[in-house]
Amino acid sequence: MTEQDFINSPVLGQVILNLIAADSSFKDALKATASPIAADIESASTNPNCSCRNKVLTYINLNTATVGLFLYNFAIAHNILQNVENIFNTTTPPITGQPASGRVAKTTIKNWPEFAKGVQQANLSFKHMSTSIVGEDVYVFFL
Repeated sequence: MTEQDFINSPVLGQVILNLIAADSSFKDALKATASPIAADIESASTNPNCSCRNKVLTYINLNTATVGLFLYNFAIAHNILQNVENIFNTTTPPITGQPASGRVAKTTIKNWPEFAKGVQQANLSFKHMSTSIVGEDVYVFFL
């Protein structure tokens, strides 16, 4: 997997939640990187029913590039890339809607039907969706 595969994975949040519960060195490194939610990361690592897990997921969804790159670099530095790739490959997206608020997606007019179907299949949760067309590109803003 590449850095972009990590960043674009629909299961990035679930993988992070699994890793903070399973690997204390990862949890500590993530807390240092995501200091605004350090207490939520700590709680989420020990309590699978904690509402703080949603706060962690929201942070991840708002910072996918930063968190995905952090995870990729952590996996490389700690020689666990294959293990993390296996976690990605065996994690299925949650059945409930994933928070999409604050995210921007890019597609093309030609690929719009597939994109719309993908949003529906991913069961994303958002209050409003706005689009902007620039040439052949369509930018979708989830609010």
